[in-house]
Amino acid sequence: MKGPRQTWNIPVRSVPLRGDDHHGVAEPGGRPPRCDKDIDTTSTLRDVVPVAAQDNGICTSADIDTYTVGTRTLVDQGGGEEAAFVITDVTQPATPIRYGPFTWARRGAKGTYTPDVKTFEQTVGGQTRDYIALSLERLRANGFCGVVVFDVTDPASPVFETQIYKNVQGDFWCDVHNSFVEDIGGDGRYLYATADARNDMRVVDIANVADFPSTCDIATNCAAKEIGRYKAPTAVDNDNYVHDVTVIDHGGDVGRRVYVSYWDTGLVILDAADVTPGTDPTPIATIDPPGFLTHHAFASAAGSRVFLQDEILDQPGDAPVQMWQVEPQTLVDSLVLGTDVPVNPSHNLEIRFDLAPNRLYVGWYKLGLQAWDFDASGFHRTAGTPSRTAVQYHQVQTEAADDPYDGAWGVRMADIDGCTHYFQSDRRYGLIIDRDAACG
Repeated sequence: MKGPRQTWNIPVRSVPLRGDDHHGVAEPGGRPPRCDKDIDTTSTLRDVVPVAAQDNGICTSADIDTYTVGTRTLVDQGGGEEAAFVITDVTQPATPIRYGPFTWARRGAKGTYTPDVKTFEQTVGGQTRDYIALSLERLRANGFCGVVVFDVTDPASPVFETQIYKNVQGDFWCDVHNSFVEDIGGDGRYLYATADARNDMRVVDIANVADFPSTCDIATNCAAKEIGRYKAPTAVDNDNYVHDVTVIDHGGDVGRRVYVSYWDTGLVILDAADVTPGTDPTPIATIDPPGFLTHHAFASAAGSRVFLQDEILDQPGDAPVQMWQVEPQTLVDSLVLGTDVPVNPSHNLEIRFDLAPNRLYVGWYKLGLQAWDFDASGFHRTAGTPSRTAVQYHQVQTEAADDPYDGAWGVRMADIDGCTHYFQSDRRYGLIIDRDAACG
């Protein structure tokens, strides 16, 4: 698939090549790990009903997001080391329609890692257009990097829009591990990107992305687009970088907040107004649990509680998912390996405020979809099964010898015909679709 260009003159600074990130880039030169397609969809689950399992045709499906076009519901997944992305029409969840995998042009395919995808929409000429923002990192110098945007209004025929990066000595960035698109007034407006080379976060104004040049270099033809940044004072070397960013508009007095997951600094909470525009504002709070490497974070609807996640903790008694009160800063509760879940590392978090505002979902790698209700006092635990306290779970990767970092990267939800459906991006297999058991 044509689109991005190679950037030979920008040094490679990709996070997965640093050796402490466990996203499956396990072999030199970006060659993806081997995998098989064995799954068990019916044995290890609670309060969900399996609907469909789609083989994505690759073994490196990455993060996940959803969008709608008219009455259609669609799922988009990053392609990891093997592809750019996969789109699936899940309007009829039991019979999903797969588009792709769409692969990068041959010249950069084997050197490109696509770990993350975010969906957004904008109004163009009075019509709604749907887009995806893909975060790209190079595993070889010939790979592609930056944030690449496609118009996916027609999922069968994606249209390349732009490739965003910055090529200037002393402040270059191109390899991007994660990004987030914040809506303003219903349109995707601000792109928050992890700048691997700078170990910080950049904010790009992507209003009217359809008018962007195909190559959007912040240093030259897109100079006005980069409007904000944040770098922690403790980010002094490559052991401390921004891994993920989440932005939530809590409304009221709390307003728009940016949750910056710094690998070693911890969770940094910013007022979004201070970086749109703004540079290095004073954080609202920084939460840095001892011995914890912050990989991803989310917040409650009111913003009074935050959830932190560490993907490295993998020993009995470790607590890789923690719930904190922001003010005064207090550890409220933790999910413990061997007590709340079998011993296995965790991955990304999700809360859908419109569907289940007090339920935290976790893509728990090999353990698949896991979910707990919560309130101000902590997590609600469901009794009955040893080491499994989640109110909902569905694990499809059940072979003991498999890589513990296979399985669910992320979970998304959608209301389809009055029933909540759940979508796991299973790295090795593809897309796992469930529905709420309460739907009948």
